[in-house]
Order: sequence, then C-alpha cells, then structure tokens
Amino acid sequence: MDAENMNFDEQFDVIWSIESISHYADKKKFFESALNFLKPGGTIALIDWFKKEDLSEKEFEKYIVPIEEGMLVELQTMTNYVSYLQDNGCEVLKIDNLNDRTSKTWDISLDIIKNKSFWDLALKNGKEFVHFLQSFRSMKAGFSS
Repeated sequence: MDAENMNFDEQFDVIWSIESISHYADKKKFFESALNFLKPGGTIALIDWFKKEDLSEKEFEKYIVPIEEGMLVELQTMTNYVSYLQDNGCEVLKIDNLNDRTSKTWDISLDIIKNKSFWDLALKNGKEFVHFLQSFRSMKAGFSS
C-alpha cells in the first residue's frame, strides 16, 4: 500500500514506523494519512534518520548530501517530524537520540561490504547501487558526528 495514501477499514492502537519515513516523497502527507488510522489515545512510535538542526552549508555538503544521494532519502530534523505530529493533533511525549546505540550498525555494514562480491554486483546493477555502497562511509560519519 502507498504509505502516503493508506486506506484501512479500522483504526489502530499503535502505528510503528522504523527507518522508512525519510524515504517518502511527501512526509507531511504520510503523517496526515497515517494519523487518520490512529485510535484516540493511541501511540505512534517512530525511528528514522534525521539531520541536526542548524547545520552549516559546509556540514550539510560533507555529511548530508552523500547520505541523501546514496541512500535515496531526504533527511529532515526531528523538529520537522514533531511539527507534523503536532499539526495533526498529537502530543509528543518522548524524543530520544539513539545514535550511540545504533552507530555500530555502520561499522558492521562497512565490514560486510569489504567483500568484493558486493561491489561486483553493484557494478553490474548501475551507479545507484555503487553510490548506495559508497554512502555507508557517509552514514558512519554522520552517526559519529
């Protein structure tokens, strides 16, 4: 189902999204659509990739552009998501930065793609796949910064 245009016959106690909203073309529309299916008093829990507030142009070019191009995402700030939630009548109860608990993922990923077969496969499937693998270093740098 199109996440920006969902259609269910019922409402849910919980809406849970893990690292996907940053890939949607119209994040505001996703929140508007999804929250129609949340029961009153329900919970929306989400984990996603965010960019820091007030990045300089140099920081944006160094850290964000390679991630967005390689991972095919458009990163927003946590404040953007809070606004989308509040604009749809939600009260935000908790915000947490999980970088210190998730950054090891990129160490593991960088170790995995040392295998030449990933790069051979990427070369056979086009530059977007190559950029994807190259962006793993950018993801590590972003989480570390």
